[in-house]
Amino acid sequence: MFAITAIWSIIAYVWLYVVLLDQVVEPWEAYLTLGFFFILILMAWIADCLRRKTIAKREEDQFGHQIAADDGQPNKKEKEFPLVSIKSALEF
Repeated sequence: MFAITAIWSIIAYVWLYVVLLDQVVEPWEAYLTLGFFFILILMAWIADCLRRKTIAKREEDQFGHQIAADDGQPNKKEKEFPLVSIKSALEF
């Protein structure tokens, strides 16, 4: 998300410089600028969706959710977490 915003900020400043070289904003330049905004929004949304999938997969791998395959055999190893008593958890 940050990289997309940073890159588009640089593009925006370069585009602003190009558009204002002749000190007149033509209608096609204005429409193209508006189009760039919607492209930015679309790219940010796609990046957010991909990031959400990556986080979900990482959490699934980390916490070992057990999902049964079609043949009934689990395809993920169930991770074992040691039982910790409250007393031992509070001791440092």
